[in-house]
Amino acid sequence: MDINTLHQLFLDSSGVSTDTRTLQSGQLYFALKGENFDGNQYAAQALEKGAKYVVIDDKSLPHASDDRYLLFDDALTCLQDLATTHRLFCKATVIAITGSNGKTTTKELLTSVLGSKYQITATKGNLNNHIGVPLTLLSVEEDTEYSIVEMGANNPYDIEELCQIAMPDYGYITNIGSAHLEGFGDLNGVYLAKTALFRYLQKTGVKCFVNQFDEYLVDFPALDSEVEYLDDGLMINMTDRKQLSVKLGDSIIETQLTGGYNLDNINAAITLGKFFNVPFEKIVSAIENYEPTNKRSQIIEKEDHTLILDAYNANPSSMKVALKNAIDVTPSSHQTIAVIGDMYELGKDAIMMHQEIIKYAIDLSYSKLVLIGKLMSEANRQLYGENYIEIRSYNTVEEFKPVFELMDKTKTVILIKASRGVKLETLVN
Repeated sequence: MDINTLHQLFLDSSGVSTDTRTLQSGQLYFALKGENFDGNQYAAQALEKGAKYVVIDDKSLPHASDDRYLLFDDALTCLQDLATTHRLFCKATVIAITGSNGKTTTKELLTSVLGSKYQITATKGNLNNHIGVPLTLLSVEEDTEYSIVEMGANNPYDIEELCQIAMPDYGYITNIGSAHLEGFGDLNGVYLAKTALFRYLQKTGVKCFVNQFDEYLVDFPALDSEVEYLDDGLMINMTDRKQLSVKLGDSIIETQLTGGYNLDNINAAITLGKFFNVPFEKIVSAIENYEPTNKRSQIIEKEDHTLILDAYNANPSSMKVALKNAIDVTPSSHQTIAVIGDMYELGKDAIMMHQEIIKYAIDLSYSKLVLIGKLMSEANRQLYGENYIEIRSYNTVEEFKPVFELMDKTKTVILIKASRGVKLETLVN
């Protein structure tokens, strides 16, 4: 079977699934492989649950005697090729977003802004890898006008490969920072990987949206007329609110986000919204109405204290701005507590980078500093020994949770931040 025939089957189906646990009747099931599983083993179960067809790459399955089994050389490559075919079939304009920090928040803000005028689809949650991007493209419908595709990367050629799948019409890079250094090696590796989006767009002659406020992106070479820079008039509006207030000309936008580090994310949504002819009053309303619920820059007001939940991702650059912001938004009558956890995928210098964060937090004069995870605990031990009284360390969030529940939180602002795998969000669930 060729990919165009499969695409016709897809159009006649109710969508695609890669997981029998969430599969819906009438979908196409793709038998993907992982480190600890082989989706081919669940193909029969998928058919029993109502899958219309199953795309497999195991020749031992009964594809010759049951035409519901569709055999391809590689199920993942087939999923990606189908996504590209569907992307070309539909007329939606594809906008790609990548970067070290802020790409999901930027995607959510832009989704709110463009969605106020157009029919759109966007990456759901954090499905931004070699599987998530195809699933996003396959969610595009024939009346979709814009598709916002978030692209993540752990390795040097990930963005380049995702561009070949999604074939974006426009692209924006949030910033270049110390994320996933285990895969990239150093900041130059991050730069080369992320800017693959711009290099792809330059080859096709379409527009790059450039964050000129990022020191690594402002001088990206060979950018010519196919460039749009962020609005240089947007600034922070100083208020007593914990949430971020911004000002553009005479207009004030009261967001539900926290942290000045979100200024560029808001700016990107404004700049792209204006470029794509969304009326400014709709842009303002869309940004003000966006409520973060994805464990990113999320303020949770309790009866006697405030939680700043930013527990979906963490790297040294995002950790520093989050620590500084929590101090900045704390009223003078309150204390500030930082509960910070391990930052993953930092490579050989991980302990040193965790030590830098600990020292940075100490310099900010937090009322209490709590470290969660083996990396944070070891970094602290190497710095101060076992009995440094100002800091408490716990190897897991489970160890700390009963302590947190009993902690006196009266008149405190508590920052909760770590990489997703630390599961710090369980403290507030």
